[in-house]
Amino acid sequence: MLITVLSPAAIAQDGFDCLEELWMLEENTDRLVRLTINTSNNAIQIVNFIEDAGLLIDAIAFNSQDGFLYGINQAGHELYRIFPSGQIEFVTKLDLNASLSYESMVFDATGNLLYLVGSANQLDRSFDIVNMQDFSVEQSINITGNIYSSDYAVDPFTGLLWGLNKLDGFIFSFDLELLELKAVSAPRSTNAFQGVYFDSFGTLYSFGSSANGIASALFRIDKSSGLESLLATGPQSFIRDFANCPYRADVWLKASPRISFPCNEIEYTCYISNSSSSDLENLKLSTQLDPGFRIIEIKNENISGMFSNSASEILIDNLRLESGIDSFKFKVEVDDIDAGRYQARSEMTGLPERLGFSDLSDNPETVRQSDATFVEIRRIDADSVFIGYFFCQDNPAILDGSAYGTDLEWQNGSSAPTIEVDDSGIYILEALSGCETTYVIFEVTIARCPFNIEVSHLMEPDTSFPCSMIEMQFIIENDTGNDYEKIDFVDTLPKGFIFEEVLKNPYGGNLELIPDEGIVNIRDMRMFDGIDTIIFSIFIDDVDPGTYRNRAVVSNFPTDLGYFRFSDFPYSPELDSTSMTVLGVAADSNYVDAIICPGESLTLDGSEFGFEYLWENGSTENRIEVYEPGIYELQIFSGCEVSYVFYNVEEGDEIAIEFETENLTILLGDSIQLFPEIYSENGIVELEWYDPQDTTVSCIDCLNPYIRPYFDNQYTLHGSNQICTDSVSIDVFVDKTRRIYAANIFTPGSYDGQDVFTLQTSDYAYVEEISIINRWGIEVYRGGKFFIGDPDEYWDGWNGNEAAESGVYLWTARIRFLDGVSEIFTGSLSLLK
Repeated sequence: MLITVLSPAAIAQDGFDCLEELWMLEENTDRLVRLTINTSNNAIQIVNFIEDAGLLIDAIAFNSQDGFLYGINQAGHELYRIFPSGQIEFVTKLDLNASLSYESMVFDATGNLLYLVGSANQLDRSFDIVNMQDFSVEQSINITGNIYSSDYAVDPFTGLLWGLNKLDGFIFSFDLELLELKAVSAPRSTNAFQGVYFDSFGTLYSFGSSANGIASALFRIDKSSGLESLLATGPQSFIRDFANCPYRADVWLKASPRISFPCNEIEYTCYISNSSSSDLENLKLSTQLDPGFRIIEIKNENISGMFSNSASEILIDNLRLESGIDSFKFKVEVDDIDAGRYQARSEMTGLPERLGFSDLSDNPETVRQSDATFVEIRRIDADSVFIGYFFCQDNPAILDGSAYGTDLEWQNGSSAPTIEVDDSGIYILEALSGCETTYVIFEVTIARCPFNIEVSHLMEPDTSFPCSMIEMQFIIENDTGNDYEKIDFVDTLPKGFIFEEVLKNPYGGNLELIPDEGIVNIRDMRMFDGIDTIIFSIFIDDVDPGTYRNRAVVSNFPTDLGYFRFSDFPYSPELDSTSMTVLGVAADSNYVDAIICPGESLTLDGSEFGFEYLWENGSTENRIEVYEPGIYELQIFSGCEVSYVFYNVEEGDEIAIEFETENLTILLGDSIQLFPEIYSENGIVELEWYDPQDTTVSCIDCLNPYIRPYFDNQYTLHGSNQICTDSVSIDVFVDKTRRIYAANIFTPGSYDGQDVFTLQTSDYAYVEEISIINRWGIEVYRGGKFFIGDPDEYWDGWNGNEAAESGVYLWTARIRFLDGVSEIFTGSLSLLK
């Protein structure tokens, strides 16, 4: 759908209500969409609003004063108004810097001021403030440093600006009054941010992607720590700008605990926000509970209004909300009700039309908007519950009663949810798990565990060849403190493994063999307390290379210990068989394909085929290094007969990566894009940058990232075409020379460009304090808290209300740079009349 751009006289429509909607401009399209949450699976959904905005809109913002969305064309600087119907109205052409493009915009809380960011060459260079009454540019602030913002949002309570820097992916805050910039959040390695917005409680959110860009994601951002919490994901989407209205009134309703029992108490907290920039009066708030929940106490902490309540409802009349967040608490008692999920919900009415007249409470524990707050009620419908527990000796025996009630008392008098016991026996818990008491009877057995007789199985060596001898070792550990008679041992050997003799058997018994089936049986052993080993000698016949598994069974133990034990490979966490690897060549001749990459060497390793070698070049080592494609022959003398291995070495597809230079030097605070040159015969499958400083490269898997180091660094790019790999490094040196310049002479009132005294720099520098004194030591000027380059910060040669005298003056300035270091600079200047 192509939207027609209409003149102002052609449209007379109401604006949007200030609700929880989030509008977004899609990247690389002209679609304007809305974000919603699917209530069935909490997934992100992108819903179309305007299919085709006609190549007009490059940034959007919501104006809380008139309720309309506004958009700007970044190149033409035309301002447009967007209506709920999808129509677009041309408003005016803004008098902005013609050399800059404007890709980010946001309104202040009143809607009277429009903030716009102008950029050139992917760097922000101007922050412009437009008066929406006459569309004049009230102020234009120069921006220095390496910021290229993709989105801005205003904290509805502090007025602080928050934005997203495309160059490094950081979310940052920007104080317009102090002109202070602070990076607060970088996404974790698998996440990426695309934009930011606030809700009416002043909570910061970001939309972006997770799982290395596989899915879109919604994050909650902690403004103090900068850490993100993943809230929801959905189909992959790419967004270039965001708009929403955080200047409204909302209700949150929280329950604690969220899982309880009948006849217990639950405390609810109702939070009410007002970020609408005006006081709201004559509101009404009602909170309704499900049947079976009785209100027993209301704690009115700071709510201005008239409270009244019944058993399951709270009413607040004449509710008055000032700017901020108010709250009150109330306790309920749960009646003797069935198990299940029960809801509570608040509704605030009497809101102005622009705020939607009414607002349903939201459960902040979920991502879904305006959903009821649920608690889960559990119950134990029995007078008594019997629970059996078995614990191993020497391990903690802990009984947990928290699932049976909230008011607990153990037979030892403890009221804790859990207790630790030392002996077998009966332990009784009295639990108020509803409106009646339930007795939970724990029957505890503490004994030596079934695995306090263990059989470990090893093969020495665990890797061999056909026609060789190995030892099978069965290490039996009996720490029960008792001896056991008439114990049986049975082992079925893998096919091709032949029993030769018993090398060691401290347990006695009668040996029985069934050679055709590979069965070794020792009957009537005496298993004494302690640890010892049975060892067999085994011959490996002419078997195929592979992995062979073996497990023995030791049986006839008393029932309370468990009748039998399987042998176990002790070097793995599972109770599993013991493996034996037989190496060698499956046939008289074996062919192995290998790839050698151009300009590199390749090691051919024959150790998997035997232990006696002869390569065609006469080497008897297990491996050789080759430098070109070809056929390489290896004779294997291990095993039952001589075998041959032929390595067919072919040349792989070349990949080569290089930089034009081995090192670069950049100024502190600057960023630079890296342009490695890559040649690959088979495309590029994988790219990865290594950054020792971890956060100074804009992306780790793209070809041409931006880098912004604060210290000297070495960046390494690894590339692969799935066959061959290459890597290259570049050293980047950070020039921290503090380039502060100041004229040493000026004439107030002249027209030669030397009429004021200012500081100049090519660096990102913030003047914390500057002072100018005359030759008698009297201070004639003091200033600070501005970025060098601000056109409104200078000394005009006046001392208060009087023109300063001609002469020599001394200036001193404390200046903070991007790496956080502050330094003192001084100089002299001559004032001429």
